[in-house]
Amino acid sequence: MIAEIDYKVAEVLGLPEALADIARQLAKTMMERRLARAEEARPGVLKGTEEPLTSREEA
Repeated sequence: MIAEIDYKVAEVLGLPEALADIARQLAKTMMERRLARAEEARPGVLKGTEEPLTSREEA
């Protein structure tokens, strides 16, 4: 279904369908790379802070 949308957008913009395929593959590759670098978030800790954040209920 996403491919169909990509093809329709390419058609409206006057671009070849092959470009839609390339763009979709590039987006997929970028997403996979981003997910590969992602690490599980540590609850309550914001990057750059030295102490864990506390909620208003805890304070």
